[in-house]
Amino acid sequence: MANGEYRMTIDEGGGGVRTAIPTSQIAIRDSPFVIPPVWTERLVDQRYNRAMSRIRHLSVGFILMGCLIGCQQQTATTGTIRGVVQYVGPTPMLKPIKVSGDPACIRYWNARELPGPPDERVLFGNNQTLQNVLVHITDGLAEDRDKAPPKEPVVLRQIHCQYVPHITVVQTNQALHITNEDETLHNLFAVPRSNPAFGDGMPVKGQFLVKRYPNPEIGLRVSCSVHLWMLAYIHILDHPYHDVTGESGTFEITNVPPGEYELSVWHEFKRFKPDQETIKVRVEAGKATKAAFTYRVKPRGE
Repeated sequence: MANGEYRMTIDEGGGGVRTAIPTSQIAIRDSPFVIPPVWTERLVDQRYNRAMSRIRHLSVGFILMGCLIGCQQQTATTGTIRGVVQYVGPTPMLKPIKVSGDPACIRYWNARELPGPPDERVLFGNNQTLQNVLVHITDGLAEDRDKAPPKEPVVLRQIHCQYVPHITVVQTNQALHITNEDETLHNLFAVPRSNPAFGDGMPVKGQFLVKRYPNPEIGLRVSCSVHLWMLAYIHILDHPYHDVTGESGTFEITNVPPGEYELSVWHEFKRFKPDQETIKVRVEAGKATKAAFTYRVKPRGE
């Protein structure tokens, strides 16, 4: 290599094969001038950087355009029902459950200086709202809709001698996995109105059962015949348009086809009653429809 001459390394085709060429062989088209090697290197680098910058900008633009198109297509065909479940009146606070009879349960809750888990039959949310309320569509869905259940299972845990979550929603024929995560025996027990009854002993930590329910049913009560304080509810629906209120007392039902629907609520505590058990809502594509329910304590005698 002559003095003052440099070699540049070029990755040909991006496959890792590199070729060294003298920079003196790099010429500007139709130029009668001799370009010093250093200038040639800088010129090549500048052209390369400008080209790569254009490619990066184009790539980002195509990605953003694809996202915008995909989002518009997704929101253009369905809507959302969004709202809150309020509570008006005195707020009775149930005492925590006192576990007894099982050393494993007692040991866990004593270590936390608590008598047991909270009584989840009544849980209030933020700003005078109510938790554990099922909100679901009860009328207006197309009869010929796709009723195939989701492939992902719903999980109901037996952990620390309580059921988690307290309210479970599963679609008809969807897999429900019930786990035992305690070092003690649980005996799951339920008497459905529209589905087969079951009673299953689960003596081993890490054990789980798989249940499927063919028929819709609201408020399937599940208990443990060993630990009498354990209680949960399973709701079985033939559609995915539902939600359960949490700590904020809010709900959101997504991907609802446009149309007019009947929206209903359910809460396990029978001393509470909604002002309206059902309301009518209209869903428009790409928009959020607001809805609200209010619960109160039942008047005496009802």
